[in-house]
Amino acid sequence: MKAIAVAAVIAVLIGGMFVLVASVSDSEAASVRAIHTAQNGNAVELTVDLNSGETVIWDLGDGRIVKGPSVETTYSSGFYSIQAIIISSTGATEHLQRWIGVYDSTPATSVARNDEYRYCVYTGSDPSLTVKDSSGRLASWLTYDAGHRIVTGVPRDTGTYHVWLNDRYWSIDVTDAPLSAPWVRFSASIAGENISASPTGSAQDSVTRYSWSLMDLGGSLVSAFEGKKLALTAEPGIYILKLQQVGPSGSASYSQIVQIMSVSEPEPDEPDELISIWPIALGAASAVLLLASAASRSIWPAGAALLCATVAILMVIKWI
Repeated sequence: MKAIAVAAVIAVLIGGMFVLVASVSDSEAASVRAIHTAQNGNAVELTVDLNSGETVIWDLGDGRIVKGPSVETTYSSGFYSIQAIIISSTGATEHLQRWIGVYDSTPATSVARNDEYRYCVYTGSDPSLTVKDSSGRLASWLTYDAGHRIVTGVPRDTGTYHVWLNDRYWSIDVTDAPLSAPWVRFSASIAGENISASPTGSAQDSVTRYSWSLMDLGGSLVSAFEGKKLALTAEPGIYILKLQQVGPSGSASYSQIVQIMSVSEPEPDEPDELISIWPIALGAASAVLLLASAASRSIWPAGAALLCATVAILMVIKWI
């Protein structure tokens, strides 16, 4: 018996090694794709390795959605989440994502009124930012976006402003300019099949209309919503979510790829096989020990039989 058990263990180990080698070979054969970037200042080239018949939809992370095997674009200062949706000839999709930072070595020192000011730095998550006008009064139009590491804001009034960000200091001259189209951005969150989103940009003029549209990757409208804060549901899949803001001076839009994952149903509880196996095994052991006790006229097998029976009863009571 001992030799048979040893042989069985060796057979299991050898079989496990073959399975492990096969799984490693399969994982190495399936190459892991990623978004490749080539960056020169604000100019960035985005590429991804494609197989025959595949196409790509890019979410550039700044509100633009484009198609093509590669993208050459220019970013303003910021920290962007780039997504690539690879679509095979059969319609299957693969979702890739990466971050890219476009940082300025020196802050911008001038901006037009009603235009967005952006200065992206490597400052940590909770810096000290102070902004004062030329009279020394505190100004609140400039803030630090920790998620994107950007000093950003839209100035309403002309003049010279002084900025302190931890140990950095610079001044900003705000020049006069006409009112321009709304500045549009939004953040979206997914909970099950529910999509919620709200604008995060500070509109450069009064917004008179917020129009949301959810489209499939082919551009067909799936759902529409009117209102500042979005709330809608959709089936699992990958979509393009777009917000269009309209104001007195015109309109502007911002788009983002969102993915709704299917929510798996909880698996039903499987019956615990130990409920039937262990009490029965202990009961059988108790019976054998009682027979041994009767045959040998010894108290020790009887005591062991009583212990096995007690444990079996306690297990049944616990599981019931």
